[in-house]
Amino acid sequence: MSERPVKGERIEELFPICAELRSKKCFLLGRAPRTSAEVLDASNDCWCALTDDRLGVDKDPVHPDDCRRGRRCFRSLLEGAPQDRASVDSSPGEGSSGTPSPA
Repeated sequence: MSERPVKGERIEELFPICAELRSKKCFLLGRAPRTSAEVLDASNDCWCALTDDRLGVDKDPVHPDDCRRGRRCFRSLLEGAPQDRASVDSSPGEGSSGTPSPA
């Protein structure tokens, strides 16, 4: 008898792409993308929402085939909201502008 997947595992199969991956086509889709074809248009341009760049938090290029479970910076749709941008963009002891915060 085969084991049935747990509900969370089934959702992971439906939405395997990182929740932080963005493209113009994603905004038009109206839901989370399930395949690379749902992310990429003819330009093949996509970016990480945390870095606003074509490189992810781990400094590797972003692509729907690469931004999946197993990548250090991957965030599933099932996980909570990402850290606020200030904590991602700045070092400890600095404000969101990159300048030291007052003591």
